[in-house]
Order: sequence, then C-alpha cells, then structure tokens
Amino acid sequence: MVQRNARILLKQVSNLLDVAKLEAGRFEMDYVRTDLAPLVKLLAANFETVASDRSIRFDIDADVPMVMDIDHEKVQRIVLNLLSNAFKFTPAGGTVRVSLEKTDDRAILLVDDTGPGIPAQAREAIFERFYQLDREHTGQKGGTGLGLAIVREFVNLCRGKARATTNPLGGARFIIELPLQAPAGVVVRDGEALVDGGGDPPLLVDAVSQPPPPTNLYP
Repeated sequence: MVQRNARILLKQVSNLLDVAKLEAGRFEMDYVRTDLAPLVKLLAANFETVASDRSIRFDIDADVPMVMDIDHEKVQRIVLNLLSNAFKFTPAGGTVRVSLEKTDDRAILLVDDTGPGIPAQAREAIFERFYQLDREHTGQKGGTGLGLAIVREFVNLCRGKARATTNPLGGARFIIELPLQAPAGVVVRDGEALVDGGGDPPLLVDAVSQPPPPTNLYP
C-alpha cells in the first residue's frame, strides 16, 4: 500500500513539474524519425496485466507502418496518459481500444473505451488544467486534473490537435492528430534505436487500479 501510494504521489508531482516547465517554456522539441506503430504497441503492452486482471478486452490496431518525425518523450507521455485515463474509467468486463490511422500528412491516434463517456458541454473543459468532472458522473475519486491538460499541451508542442468525443462502443473517444513531418529546417535524428517501454509499468498499473464507474451515462 505504501509503494502504491508513493507511486501515485510521484505521478502527481511529475504532472505538477511538467506544468511548471510548460509555463516557463522549458520544453524543447527533439525530433527523431521512427515508426509510430511499434512504439504504440510497446507502450500499450504495459496495460495488458491491468486488462487481464479486470477482464477488460484490450484491442490494439497498429499494424500499418507509420514512419514519421516525433519527439519520443512527448508522444510516449501522450499515449500513456490517454491509456491510463481509458483504463481508469472502464469497468470490469468493458473494452479499451487503441488504433492508428493515416492521412496524407498526419497520423491519427484513437483511444476508445466503454466508460461513462464525457458530456458534450465538458469535452473542451476536460483539457483545462485542474478541471475534473463531477464525481457523481464518473464514480471516481478526484485526481489532480492535469493528465489530459498535459496531453493537449504536448500535442500542441508537436503541432497537432487533440479532441474528445463519443465512440461506437458508447464511451469516450480521444482523437490525437500529429503531423508526419517535422517543421522545415529542423534537425531530425534516426530514432529507431530509441524505442523503449516508455515508463514504469508498476506506476501505470497503480494509476488505473481504482474501482471502475458505471457504464454508458452519456451514450
């Protein structure tokens, strides 16, 4: 219990430090050319134990190669935060799905779940710092309200777009669009050897191990 609470506290402190760095303009972009598909699969693998323990169906659709210029650290945080959020609000026996799509000049990451969903009037507000949905709607204890705010901030740094809507499963859908190429004139390194697990799996497990909420409050 001490270890679990310490890891959750570490995550919250890390989020607060990220916000401080963002406000101070201390984050710089470090572009590497790599295939986003295997990176997403590797990051998603951190949640397989959570899915198994809670009988959650976890679908990963990232089989199409998607070579692009990305900042590994920021993209990893985006993916991990979104998946952590999805598992947090998905009840036992539900479904979480992560998938990749590609347009002419953009990669599109979709994260779907069968949690309670997000009311239409809150789909922009959830990306604001410290914003939290009412506990009566989510069934969850309040966190810091920073996870999704950091997601959008990092997406903006990557010159992308982040938005929330509903999905065919009945819960929330987060859509992340990222450009395939870095800005003209920016140095892009070969990042094939930089793909790693992207985080501490025990921390991820602890972050999403809370009791799940009711389903389909906002179909």
